[in-house]
Amino acid sequence: MKVLMVSLPFTGHVNPTLGLAKAFVDGGHDVTFILTDDWKEAIQKTGAQYIPYDNFPINPTPFELRRLSFKSAYETAYRIGKDFDVVVYEMLFFLGKNCADRLGLPSIRLFSTFALDNELLNRFVYTGGPLMGLLKSNTIRKWITDMLIGNITIGSEDLLSEIAEDVPGLNFVFTTKEFQVNSEKFSDSNFKFIGPSISARNNDERLKISHSNSPLIYISLGSMLSNSKGFYKRCIEAFRNENVSVIMSIGKKVNIEDLGEIPSNVKVYSYVPQLQVLENADLFITHGGMNSVNEALYFGVPMVVLPLATDQPTIADRIVELNLGRRFSNKSPSVEEIRSQAMSVLSDKSILEQSNNFQSFSRQAKGTSYAVIEAEKYIEHRQSMKERYQDVERL
Repeated sequence: MKVLMVSLPFTGHVNPTLGLAKAFVDGGHDVTFILTDDWKEAIQKTGAQYIPYDNFPINPTPFELRRLSFKSAYETAYRIGKDFDVVVYEMLFFLGKNCADRLGLPSIRLFSTFALDNELLNRFVYTGGPLMGLLKSNTIRKWITDMLIGNITIGSEDLLSEIAEDVPGLNFVFTTKEFQVNSEKFSDSNFKFIGPSISARNNDERLKISHSNSPLIYISLGSMLSNSKGFYKRCIEAFRNENVSVIMSIGKKVNIEDLGEIPSNVKVYSYVPQLQVLENADLFITHGGMNSVNEALYFGVPMVVLPLATDQPTIADRIVELNLGRRFSNKSPSVEEIRSQAMSVLSDKSILEQSNNFQSFSRQAKGTSYAVIEAEKYIEHRQSMKERYQDVERL
């Protein structure tokens, strides 16, 4: 089977798809992945062939990255797609099914967040911060859609409608059904909850972790939204005199030397191998990105969430609803709130028990190898139906 995978160049949307690319390759399939140059090495490590976007800047600005990637990804996929058996696309690339339909190919959609319908998308719009809030206006939403897709014709009025209403026959969701919001609304026949994609990041370098008998707190706000020097400084103060060990990953936007005097129980890095740290952590203070949350669930780590934008407030609410942790009351929690929320979760046995339950759910999820089997069955069925239709046409 020749698999064409397409994603947009944003970390949270690409990372979980790499494990599936590798699973397709390991299953004996020929995989080609369309993306930008900064993802070339990661894609090639999966065994897939890398194809760059057509007509895309070598060093795009953040605005160009957002404005041009949708159309460039589409045009590249459409140019080479006729030679493939299926188009597999991550949900933010909402043009994926449209492109596959034009090519006469089946499509498979990947969700790096919750499986989405109109209700959940609307919730993101109203809780996901100023940028998501722009989508409240039908006029602005239509203008943004037109800017992103150019002269490409879509069946719906805008990008949100396209995501919610142009549903392919098979969808893989990188979380468990137990964590999914309103899971009963998503049919088991075409929505497969395969659990977190862990394997693609298992080659991370190792970090020496030593925290004796004290609880280990891991703090990270992700790779995209980590310019939060004030929050990091307050975390240092919150745990300075506590009997805890802290590992804090601050990204590349904040200099470690700008954080002031750092006590011996706090270790600060620009980058850490997150899976290894979570495997040893007792608490995760996180922005609530779905990949990070799924990884915490996989290792049974309770959380305190500082949701910043997009789907993160909804994810944070789900964590509180399921008693998997707490969330801060605002985006600038005080030293006292950081300390009290963290120590409260660390001492709450019911949260630890529930986190252990969800660790079991995550470990029991069928994963990417199961997704490959389901994809094979789906493509075989689609091909069989196409051949039957052609036979009827010939009669």
